[in-house]
Amino acid sequence: PAPRPAQAEPDPAGFGLDLAFPDFPGAAGIEIFIGAQAGPGAFHGGFAGGHPSVYRTGRGTGDAPGAAHAPEAATRIYRLRIDLKGAKPPIWRRVEVPGDLTLAGLHEVIQTVFEWEGCHLHVFETALGEFGDGEAALGHRHDDEVTIDQVLQGERAKLRYVYDYGDYWEHVIRVESVKEPDPGTIYPQCIGGRRAAPPEDCGGMVRYQESLRRHGDAGADVFDLAELDRRLHDGWHHPS
Repeated sequence: PAPRPAQAEPDPAGFGLDLAFPDFPGAAGIEIFIGAQAGPGAFHGGFAGGHPSVYRTGRGTGDAPGAAHAPEAATRIYRLRIDLKGAKPPIWRRVEVPGDLTLAGLHEVIQTVFEWEGCHLHVFETALGEFGDGEAALGHRHDDEVTIDQVLQGERAKLRYVYDYGDYWEHVIRVESVKEPDPGTIYPQCIGGRRAAPPEDCGGMVRYQESLRRHGDAGADVFDLAELDRRLHDGWHHPS
């Protein structure tokens, strides 16, 4: 499908996403070629195989990380805006996810809509503590132990998600609204965003933006909403 035009929005929460970045000495030799990338979810073959595998509104679906465990009444749906901190111009995604989705499932959603490859450690920093890959040495509990309902209480609640401790991609996740699920809608879904995410292992935000200054940002402004939403749905196995 043809790329959807980028959407420009203000940053009402004031997360400091428009901070200017200093010139980065020593970035010579780094080149980033922005173009066709591996599809999101390719690193794990979708959400199966030990990752979040099934979501069905209002019905428990087993013990896989990220699986829903709601009673018969339908779970609430959270509209989240996820900003990649430090990006200028801003890089963000808007998703709708069920409240009984675990943070392990939210990790998979983020990896898909930002087109990351999932080959590095990650952590969610929440009011209930830190949840991630379950690395005991880092003091992180496993992110399949807690749900979105538990860590994001009410509108405007927020948390932090860090992916790749080397490049250190920091994301601010904010609740925009909480609602009842819409009949016939498949969740999770991606409903908005702006700009392509940086490629893996490019050196972090400062090096990435230095590369854009040196080589231009052709392709960096492309955000294909329809394609990302399709890949998100393809990776999420729904029961018949």
